[in-house]
Amino acid sequence: MIEKRNKQTTVVMGHGGETVNVLLAGLHSHEWKVRETSREGLESLGELALFPLIDLLNDPDWHVRWEAAKALQSIPDPRAAPALLRSLRDSRFGVRWLAAEALVALKEGALGPLLDALVHQGDSLWLRRGAHRVLRRLTDELHLPEVSENLKPVLTALESLEPSATVGIAAQDALADLQRRGVIERTHWPQEEGATSEPPATRSR
Repeated sequence: MIEKRNKQTTVVMGHGGETVNVLLAGLHSHEWKVRETSREGLESLGELALFPLIDLLNDPDWHVRWEAAKALQSIPDPRAAPALLRSLRDSRFGVRWLAAEALVALKEGALGPLLDALVHQGDSLWLRRGAHRVLRRLTDELHLPEVSENLKPVLTALESLEPSATVGIAAQDALADLQRRGVIERTHWPQEEGATSEPPATRSR
């Protein structure tokens, strides 16, 4: 399979490529039922649809972004994490909500990229709100005491009166400790490029 990517679109060539492109076009339909059927078809293709869906998180049409985030919830893959983190700052609440759900579906795979994003972009109110929801859910669902213990200071910082001043340090400490324990691999998580739709007024606190 050959993947050809650019900023506007992704063309998947080879087996199943025509099917992917037809379903991607369906996500741009004005009829919700067509979008839903197309999304479900992409979900059934799994990894074959991963990169096209990641690209669609940047689509100008919020309906398309919503469908892409919803589909990625059913195709949990850590490679989608940077784009999903950016979608936590989408202008549409529904897109932000589904991006958080897709990150929860990544389980441990979301921890490294999410903590790293809080270290570098902790002044974003929408990111902090989404991160709080994801980390709270993961703390409840992973049932890993050592992970929960490391995440407590981060959650405390996110719930504080001045989270932008403390969350970066708490996230950095948690990330370093989880890497030391081998829960998270020592790697670099790329920050998604491009401006988000988050208004400047919502940044910091």
